[in-house]
Amino acid sequence: MTVSARYFFRSQRASSRHKDRVPLYLVETLTGSRVVARITPLGLVKEYVVEEMANLEAIRLRVTPTGGWRETRSGHHRRLQVVAQ
Repeated sequence: MTVSARYFFRSQRASSRHKDRVPLYLVETLTGSRVVARITPLGLVKEYVVEEMANLEAIRLRVTPTGGWRETRSGHHRRLQVVAQ
C-alpha cells in the first residue's frame, strides 16, 4: 500500500450549523490496497483563517502545499494538493 496523492479538503461554504466554520480534512489516496483513500479529519476552522490553519497543519504533518485551492467537480468542496517533505 502506497500513498499516490495527498490533499487538504475543505467545504466550499461555511454553514451556520457549524457556527460559520468549515471542516478541514487530509485525504491520502492509496494504491495497492482495497482501501481507496485514508481520510483524516483536522477539525472545524473559521472560514477566514482556513489558509493559515492549513499551513500550520502542513508544518505539523511535514507536507508542503503545491499550487492553490481548486474547486472539486461537484462544486461542494475545494482541495489543495500537498506533497511529503
